[in-house]
Amino acid sequence: RTAPRPVPFFSAGEVRTLLAEPAFRRVWGLGAATGVARWIETLAVGVYAYDATDSAFIVALLTMLRMLPLAFLGPVVGALTDRVGHKRVLLAGLGGIFLVVAVLAGLAWSGLIEVWHLALGALLGGVYWSIDIPVRRSLLGTVSGPERVAQAMSTDAATNNITRAVGPALGGLLLAVLGLEGALG
Repeated sequence: RTAPRPVPFFSAGEVRTLLAEPAFRRVWGLGAATGVARWIETLAVGVYAYDATDSAFIVALLTMLRMLPLAFLGPVVGALTDRVGHKRVLLAGLGGIFLVVAVLAGLAWSGLIEVWHLALGALLGGVYWSIDIPVRRSLLGTVSGPERVAQAMSTDAATNNITRAVGPALGGLLLAVLGLEGALG
């Protein structure tokens, strides 16, 4: 007697079907792109801060500042999203984080960047992250439909894990070749 074979939760074909839908692909792709960018920036800022200060404490502080908004902004983001709408909140957050990264890149290119700039950027990056996680995932559920929400969330979670590998690898390469300026810009 043989043991029953486990049934896969969903198949590669179902993922392809989800990715074939433009609305899902846009929201999912935004998460993939911002995830890679987040991990590039996290690595580059940490390495730069350590090189500039020779302080592991400063590197840890920058990481804490990035995570701090996640603990406090959930209810605020939820209330704002209910009033303004998911797309508007997500687009405003995305515009804000692009502005933050552009300013940091400009400061890096001009040679004027300081660790406190990176600390403020990390805190604001955490604000964006606290928007992205609930709002974009809620949009993913909406565009995938209730019958495929589990597949959509699983695909997004898998993608998020992939960005944790790709982002730092790409960030290390950019940092080694182009410096902080190239990793941020």
